[in-house]
Amino acid sequence: MEPALATGSLFSALLSEADQFGLAQADGVEIDPRYVEVAQKLWGADGLRVHTGDFVEFAADQRNRGVYNLLCTNPPYVRHHHVPPEYKIKLQARVAQELGLRVSG
Repeated sequence: MEPALATGSLFSALLSEADQFGLAQADGVEIDPRYVEVAQKLWGADGLRVHTGDFVEFAADQRNRGVYNLLCTNPPYVRHHHVPPEYKIKLQARVAQELGLRVSG
């Protein structure tokens, strides 16, 4: 599972090593539809299932719980000043609900 897929560069690296351990399923989530299209063209034939959307929402879906055993990611860097306040509140609530932690804004 790659939660910030972009064009799939980490999936490409994973594929180069997959023969050593086997790869039964691979999924990636990308919020930007332009990157989704590119990733599907590049890696769809190699078995990557590309999901369009926000990984936070994807992870909250009960159908996606307990499905993955490897998270491969280099999260995108976004200055907190560019994250809308309502989204920060949503993320704070999710962390509190899932982990019982109170995080700052």
